[in-house]
Amino acid sequence: MKSFFYIFFIFLTGTSFLYSFKRFDTYKTFELKGSNWPVFISEGVSFKKDENGKIFIGLTENPDYDYFATDLFIDFEKSSLRLENYQTLYSYFILYKDEKFNGAFSGKFTFSDSCIKLLPKRESIFYPGSEVGSFTIDFWLYPFKNYDKQYIIYYLADDINIDNDRKYGFIVYLDKGRLKYKFLNFFYDYEKKNVIENVELEEEANVLLYKWEHHAISFDSRSGKMVIYRNGIEEKVIFITENFKKNGKVYYPYVNEVVNTPLIVGKNSFFLLDNLRISKKFINNFNLFSVNRKESFLITKVFKLADNFFSIKDIGIDLKKDDYGFVKFGYRISDDIFAPDNKNIPWVYVNLENFNIPEEFVKGKYIQFKLIIYPEVSEKDIKIYALKLNYNVDETPYIPQIVKAVPGDEVVEIYFIPSPEDDILGYEIYYGNESKNYISKDALEGASPIFIKKQSEGLQYHKATLTLKNERPYFISVRAVDKNGHKSPYSKEVYVRPSSVYSKNNFSIDR
Repeated sequence: MKSFFYIFFIFLTGTSFLYSFKRFDTYKTFELKGSNWPVFISEGVSFKKDENGKIFIGLTENPDYDYFATDLFIDFEKSSLRLENYQTLYSYFILYKDEKFNGAFSGKFTFSDSCIKLLPKRESIFYPGSEVGSFTIDFWLYPFKNYDKQYIIYYLADDINIDNDRKYGFIVYLDKGRLKYKFLNFFYDYEKKNVIENVELEEEANVLLYKWEHHAISFDSRSGKMVIYRNGIEEKVIFITENFKKNGKVYYPYVNEVVNTPLIVGKNSFFLLDNLRISKKFINNFNLFSVNRKESFLITKVFKLADNFFSIKDIGIDLKKDDYGFVKFGYRISDDIFAPDNKNIPWVYVNLENFNIPEEFVKGKYIQFKLIIYPEVSEKDIKIYALKLNYNVDETPYIPQIVKAVPGDEVVEIYFIPSPEDDILGYEIYYGNESKNYISKDALEGASPIFIKKQSEGLQYHKATLTLKNERPYFISVRAVDKNGHKSPYSKEVYVRPSSVYSKNNFSIDR
């Protein structure tokens, strides 16, 4: 007995040391951040970079330009310009990040040599000899000073064939604190026999210093209507007709062939520009917000987080928004793989500021996420940097350890140290007549494997008794089974052979 208890003490101590590193609750973190969001479907959002170069999910930027109707568009996001309809002869401006309408930068022009010189190609509506048709010029302006003759666009040329000071083209500029639009010898009748020498419009009030404002002029070649807009509001309307009245004979814009000069942006200026656009159509409705203000969403693909079950501990989103924006978060979870567009699995929407979720939607193997963004009352972007899920993994149970298998007369007693997890339901006893081959029906208790319930807490011995046939070899192993049906690997195999000689008297007669 002494030797038995000595062996037991050493074994149990060794086992405790082995299990002391076991984490009964193994918490893990699943995180989506940067551009590694596997997006299944989204609308109204896109990946962007903030001023520090950190990637976030934000609202799609406006305006949404019609590619086929755009003659020129400069967003000032890069210092080098690649334009389809214009050849860049010269370009120098500062990429300015402290103030911009949208994107990462605006273009800063500061007198001296700051400007962009563009030569219209044949595809441009302003190529010499072109009939322009309807057009719109719009841009965002941030003035620093009220100096006169600051040109947003300068496209004027002299007629070198005539000895006079007649000029052809148009200019958009600041003069006496106001923004003006002037067209010189630019509108002709249908036969191009008569020309309107001067068309000039100006805004009703001075520009505001150190403030972004949207300015636009738009011409409709069907009616001759010309409108100037400020911050999306119609300020002045005239009709480019023979008598400058509605329904009169329309005069059409035409770039005289004598115009052999580049179109200059930012000449003699001290201001910021953003999203300068020339369109080939009449526009009377401008989207003036830097980002989309409609309800948007993002749905991820389906993720498998564990071979066994996992349980959600908490979920958080790293985001920046103003007081008016709102992000609604949802997820759905399942034991089985499901398609990302599955309509049968419900979405669970969670209040992330006071985290609580229903018990029936805590556990699974597969999960999918959904973000719904409501920016309608805010002009500012919503920046979603990361989504983080902390969860508990239902790990595979630890292997039980067989201490000894004691043969008897038509019986075998197996003693083993149980697995240490709290959620163990019981154990499966495997037996067979060959090593690693646990297929047998010899036991009176049933075919292999035989299930026995968990008998006690802690690391106390568990005992299993099998009624087996004498003189036959048996190879035995044990596996733990938890409440979720997960099974441990097989324990170390033991060999035992019951016999009549292990009777109560330690002998047998005639058997």
